[in-house]
Parts: sequence; structure tokens; C-alpha cells
Amino acid sequence: MNDTAIVGRQVRYEQLIFWRNPAGAFFAIILPIIFLVIFGIIFSNATTVVDGHRMTYNDFFVPALVAYGLLG
Repeated sequence: MNDTAIVGRQVRYEQLIFWRNPAGAFFAIILPIIFLVIFGIIFSNATTVVDGHRMTYNDFFVPALVAYGLLG
């Protein structure tokens, strides 16, 4: 069996395990979206200065929640 087939089987197996646990799927996919909406509403007008550039807090939340969704 070649490497591509092994990787394909492993990905398929991991997807089966992931989708068999609805709570895990919820926390990995839906919860970051809910957090983004809530934090986006709460901090919609909040800004901070980073290295002399004015940035909104949403500029920090989006990458953090994407990482949470991918690693969670």
C-alpha cells in the first residue's frame, strides 16, 4: 500500500470518528462562529494600537477563533 492510500484511509477514519461525536463537532464548528458573533457585537467599536497601527479587536478574534476551530 502506498503512502497516498494510507493517508487517504487515515483521513477517512478520522472524519468518521469526528462526525460520530456530535458534541465534538458542535464545539469545533459552531461554537467559534457563536463566539465570533458575540465578541463582534460586544467589541464592534473597540480599537487598539499595535506597533503604531490602529486595529479593531475583531482583527485579533478572527484568527484566534479559526485556530480554535482547526485545533479543537
